Amino acid sequence: MKPRKTFERLPEEKKERVLHAALQEFAEKGYSAASINRMVERAGIAKGSIFQYFGDKEGLFAAVFLHSLDAVKDTLRKVRDSSSEVEIFSRLARILEAGLAFTRNHPLIYRLYTHLLMEPDVPFRDLFLTRLREEGKTFLSELLQAAARRGEIRPDLPEAETLFLLEALMDRFLLASVLPYLGGGFLENTRPEERIHGFMDILKRGMASGEERA
Repeated sequence: MKPRKTFERLPEEKKERVLHAALQEFAEKGYSAASINRMVERAGIAKGSIFQYFGDKEGLFAAVFLHSLDAVKDTLRKVRDSSSEVEIFSRLARILEAGLAFTRNHPLIYRLYTHLLMEPDVPFRDLFLTRLREEGKTFLSELLQAAARRGEIRPDLPEAETLFLLEALMDRFLLASVLPYLGGGFLENTRPEERIHGFMDILKRGMASGEERA
């Protein structure tokens, strides 16, 4: 699913321009309605170049997805590295805050994700969503393992269920911040950030070791 070598040899500025033009189109129109003609017009390149670089529309979408995933992973790495000395519940709060910031700073990438969720005809959709879930699971698993070593969480927590709970919380919360109807009024008349403390209080009551819960 990687771009062809003809694309990799391009100057970085041109690569970014092409991928951004494609991201705009896919995020605004979805996969099926996205137009190669509009993409090349935005990017200022010949239409044939798209097929030389990516093979077809599917290949272009895959390249945009992987490029967007790198941006997500870069954000998560920064949160992980900057909070390595912080206890787990503060780390989880920072992740939610960073997620909210990401949806605002990279709205096109997040819209691409919502299209991926809601458009069943996107090629390799299940593969892309599985890749996203696996990346998130690995990231959260590393945080929980560090918290367990430091005695911050209960040693008897079931790992699979805990990871599923945290992933579900984060995904639904961020989706509701962008698509209010998914929140059922939960975020109405409030800033999403104001809800994070409540989440952490609930998680701490159920997950923290006795000493940390006190």
